[in-house]
Amino acid sequence: MVFKIKYLLFVVIFLITATVYAQGSGVNAPFSRFGIGDLVSESPMFLRQMGGVGTSFVDAYHLNFDNPAALAQLRATGFEVGMNLDYSRLSDSENVSSHWYGSLGYLGFAFPMRNPLNEVFSREKHKLKWSMGFAILPHSNTSYNLTQTGANDAVGEFTRKFRGSGGSYKAIWSNALMFGKFSAGISIGGLFGKFDYERSVSFPTAITAYDNSFTSSYSMRGFYTKLGVIYLTTLNKADVEDKDKNVA
Repeated sequence: MVFKIKYLLFVVIFLITATVYAQGSGVNAPFSRFGIGDLVSESPMFLRQMGGVGTSFVDAYHLNFDNPAALAQLRATGFEVGMNLDYSRLSDSENVSSHWYGSLGYLGFAFPMRNPLNEVFSREKHKLKWSMGFAILPHSNTSYNLTQTGANDAVGEFTRKFRGSGGSYKAIWSNALMFGKFSAGISIGGLFGKFDYERSVSFPTAITAYDNSFTSSYSMRGFYTKLGVIYLTTLNKADVEDKDKNVA
């Protein structure tokens, strides 16, 4: 039991450390300067092809933190790592900028509290199933670097620069119970992050006394919770039974 607790603590520390160090994505997203930045989907990679729509997908070997109740279906320990690879293209009437960038998407680890093999050996199937999971997920991303040039009759040419970096994350602990066809789960954890902003104006043709630069930093702390329920049933049970009879 002591070994198992140490193993779990090591995994949690690894998840937090690895994701925090992978914070910078390198993307230039101008609209991320507003609020806490661009929100990031918490869906696993195999569900993100649905245009950001979450689903209570259940599987015995895959993790799904969209609905914590889905973890109750786990029959084996699961460890998942998600990677993001995106293409960005910015353009105006004169310039075009495009590049690829990648970042760590998420890290998740979950396991059933009862070993399914014990049910096989003991020939006793438990009605109550319990699973637990840990995950660290990106919540928002702020990353932009903008430059604006212009001219004024009083001071001549000027250059404005806007820079921002940082992001926020969710570290969550999930528990899920399943009894019969009904599953319920809860995810609790914390939100944390840091954002750095810089804006400046310079006048190449005027005296440097006119130049100004402003920097600011913000830290975010908060509490995160999510509840989920799932009820599994077969709506066309009669049709399924007829097909099984035909196959037999």
